[in-house]
Amino acid sequence: MNKMFSDKEINNAFAKICKNYMKVMGFDNINNVNILFTNDIQNTRAKYYNPGDLIDKNVNGCFIPTSDNIILINKNKFLENKDSMGITIIHELIHFLDYNMFLIDYCNNDWNDIFNIEISPAFSLWSEFHAKLFSLYHGRKVLTLFCDDYTEQDIINDYSTNERIKYYYEKINNKNIITYNDIFWYCAELNICEQFNSNFDIVNLISNNLKRSFPDFVMLYNDLKEMKTYDDARKHFNSLQWKLFGWQK
Repeated sequence: MNKMFSDKEINNAFAKICKNYMKVMGFDNINNVNILFTNDIQNTRAKYYNPGDLIDKNVNGCFIPTSDNIILINKNKFLENKDSMGITIIHELIHFLDYNMFLIDYCNNDWNDIFNIEISPAFSLWSEFHAKLFSLYHGRKVLTLFCDDYTEQDIINDYSTNERIKYYYEKINNKNIITYNDIFWYCAELNICEQFNSNFDIVNLISNNLKRSFPDFVMLYNDLKEMKTYDDARKHFNSLQWKLFGWQK
């Protein structure tokens, strides 16, 4: 049987739904971003932005930090799992919003300076936390708009279970090397579980490898709880940069 819609039409419709959802949330400048789907995310990224490194070809998506304001979505991943792509698109849209606000506040609208500001490393890591936290909930909520058998209560029920917390814990516990991105993503994952799980206890969720790599994890986790929006976070970029630099020492 012939498909009623092509993959391209489905992809573009899904991206439009995500953008419209964000507009309803109050992010009016979301119209300025372009969402492109690609079978080769490495080389497509290099066409628009080539800082000298290659991203993992298996990443779900990425925001390109230039005036083009492009988000790339790995088409192969999207076709495999549309559920995760809702989270991915919303995740990258948050990066677009964060970076454009940082650009105005700290870089005088010059994209060439986006990674040259002293607090840029702290900002970039915070944006990973922010994008992960926001998308874990709202990326799934987008699905409720066109799935009759999936509701917002299903999302809440999932994050309220001990099984969800255990899943995130085991994911970090099984890593041989923990990166800064890993740690900020884990903070976001735990944060959303804490919002819905009354049995949540951060002390029991610090694996041995995490404790060795980041002994001040609890302090970071509590700091980030006060940085859930850009306006709140920008008050703490300087101190976050200092704390991260101290850890690197």
